[in-house]
Amino acid sequence: MTQELNITNIPCTAVEFGDLAADLLKMGKQVRFRATGSSMHPLVRDGDTLLITPCQPFSIRPGEILLCAGAQQCVVVHRVIRCKGSRNNRQFLIQGDQVPWPDGWIDASRIYGRLEEIERDGKRFNTTGPFRLLGLLIVMARRLGLRHSKAAALLSAWLKKLPAFSGYLDQENS
Repeated sequence: MTQELNITNIPCTAVEFGDLAADLLKMGKQVRFRATGSSMHPLVRDGDTLLITPCQPFSIRPGEILLCAGAQQCVVVHRVIRCKGSRNNRQFLIQGDQVPWPDGWIDASRIYGRLEEIERDGKRFNTTGPFRLLGLLIVMARRLGLRHSKAAALLSAWLKKLPAFSGYLDQENS
């Protein structure tokens, strides 16, 4: 019988959190933590609780959101914009949705895990399924230079009306 370990409110620095999260995810455990910052707004907001699960680098695709080691030993939850390399030697270009430039290419060794679920105001949203489509749309808009265009605003308004996103994206001001 396996025991679940549920420890909450561990005070630590960002570097300590990155090390702890990396170790737990390498052991096949999930990590749940409270997000800080606004680089992934509106999908991930300051105060959201994120569930990160282990993942294999060969399974990562553009549009997915990863917990990874960024520059200067910081830990970020950012979107994969592009992938390159072979199955066993992949690199990923990551970027926050509200950041105008990519973080740069990172090696698979700097990937800790994949964002699986977002919890906000007692509601949980799985980031697979329809949210995978949303991620791909964000990547395509960025590649086509449509990030702040009228077309992007119209698409955003349309997406908020879809049942799959309405319960999540309409909480814009929360």
